[in-house]
Amino acid sequence: DMLIRMRNLRQRKAFLPDDDWYGRCNSQKPRIVSLLLAGPRLTAIVSQRDYLSDSNDKIVIRVYDAENVPTGGGPLTLLGEQEIKGAYTSARSIGSKAISI
Repeated sequence: DMLIRMRNLRQRKAFLPDDDWYGRCNSQKPRIVSLLLAGPRLTAIVSQRDYLSDSNDKIVIRVYDAENVPTGGGPLTLLGEQEIKGAYTSARSIGSKAISI
C-alpha cells in the first residue's frame, strides 16, 4: 500500500498554467450595481474590476428598450452602451435623466 502511494506521487506532474490563466483569475465577473427605470428605458449600470490593467475599475452603462419586452423570453433590445473608466459610487434617476457618480 505504501509503495503504491509513493509510485503515484512520483507519477504526478506539476501544474503549469498557460499565460491566459492569470488574466482569467484576476478579472472579476461583471456585476450589476444599479438598475434605473425611466419611462420606456431601463438603464443597467455594470461594474467590473480588472486587476491586471492600469485603470483597475470601469463601469458600463447600458440602456435597454423596456417598452417592447419580448414575450418569448428573449433579451431586451439594447439601445446604447457607454464604457467609463472609474469606480461606481451611486446612481439616481431624476425625471427622465439617469445620473451616475
